[in-house]
Amino acid sequence: MEPINYTFGIMSNKYQVTASNKFTAYAVMCFVYQNNPNMIMIYEPETSKNDSWACFEGKSQEKLDKVFGGTGMFEEYVKNNMQEIKTCYSTLKKLI
Repeated sequence: MEPINYTFGIMSNKYQVTASNKFTAYAVMCFVYQNNPNMIMIYEPETSKNDSWACFEGKSQEKLDKVFGGTGMFEEYVKNNMQEIKTCYSTLKKLI
């Protein structure tokens, strides 16, 4: 699978990472904004906009669990794919 650029951010900050799949990119997004993952907006690619877990009612973990396939699946993905996540994190670029 060809790596894809993912653009994301909170308010006036915008970042980009390159990942082989969306789950790796999403994990990096959460690590970048570890204190505010509920405010992350996904800007690109277009196909990922529907996966956004941004939530101002405090239910972002529920949305994130749904994106990853169920309760605890985000944590399981991180545990099983840490090297890929670190590689993706190394591509992090601040755009704005």
